[in-house]
Amino acid sequence: MTPWPYPEKPWSRIHIDFAGPLKNRYLLIVTDAFSKWIEVVPVTTPSADATIPCLRTMFAAHGLPDVIVSDNGPAFVSASFREFLQRNGIKHVLTPPYHPASNGAAERAVQTIKAKLKKAVGGSFDCQLARVLLNYRSTPHETTGCSPAELMMGRKLKTALTLLRPDMRSTVLTRQLKQKVAHEQHAHRTPLVQPGDSVYARNFRDGPPWFPAMVTATSGDHIADVTLPEGRSWRRHQEHLRHDFSATEVSPPAAAKHQVGTRDVSAGDQQTSAMQSHLNAGSEDGSVQHEAPPRDNSALGVPVDPELPKCEPQTPPLRRSSRARRPNVRYSP
Repeated sequence: MTPWPYPEKPWSRIHIDFAGPLKNRYLLIVTDAFSKWIEVVPVTTPSADATIPCLRTMFAAHGLPDVIVSDNGPAFVSASFREFLQRNGIKHVLTPPYHPASNGAAERAVQTIKAKLKKAVGGSFDCQLARVLLNYRSTPHETTGCSPAELMMGRKLKTALTLLRPDMRSTVLTRQLKQKVAHEQHAHRTPLVQPGDSVYARNFRDGPPWFPAMVTATSGDHIADVTLPEGRSWRRHQEHLRHDFSATEVSPPAAAKHQVGTRDVSAGDQQTSAMQSHLNAGSEDGSVQHEAPPRDNSALGVPVDPELPKCEPQTPPLRRSSRARRPNVRYSP
């Protein structure tokens, strides 16, 4: 047995055949050798005039194939069908007569569709056929391990089973939202800069790591254009900018209060220095003969605290241990 070579791309080699009659209609079945994709079109008669329009519609959706494999049915050996393929540059391969296994891909597709239609219930024939095709195209194939839709269209088809679990986009958006909330809760939030703010901009070249700059414009919530003192312009992210709080001026009331406090402290220091110098001078020349009498604070109405007796700290007596001492046992050979 020599199997057909596996194509290199989808819709490169297709196998076609007719099934029926089924409910007074024939089914033109086309299967792709690469993806196992199946197209089914009901027709009234298995003729070339009915086959060519169906193939033209499929070619409009999937493009022209390289090879078409069919048996020797009347619709496939007619002159009009041969001319149609020649005009479109499609190679036609006919299988040997009375040997259906040579076109095994088409025969397998015919058996699959007929078996599924027999089990279909509810709805019209067209509705049942649409359900059968959707289920087949979205189910992984035994040979390829992938669904025909994945290999043919590069994506999975959305079905009723897809609604049971969220799609990938919803999952990614949910995770991104959780990351954003966690970051805003635990991360240190830097105040946003505004045009006219004095900042320090991160330097990624040679020189100091930070340069003083002025914000000239903002783009969005995180991008700002800054201008350096020498006139250069940089664009920096919010994370690469730091507010220059030293450029904030002190308010006049605070400044006045600070000056008054400084003046009072300076005057007090001068008085204290003068008094200390006077006392030192009197001690050196002996002009100070006696101490000044103590002031009677009771006459001024100031209460006098009674003198309390001084308590000497008592040291507790030492107490020897009453434990019986035992000599250390030492090794003596």
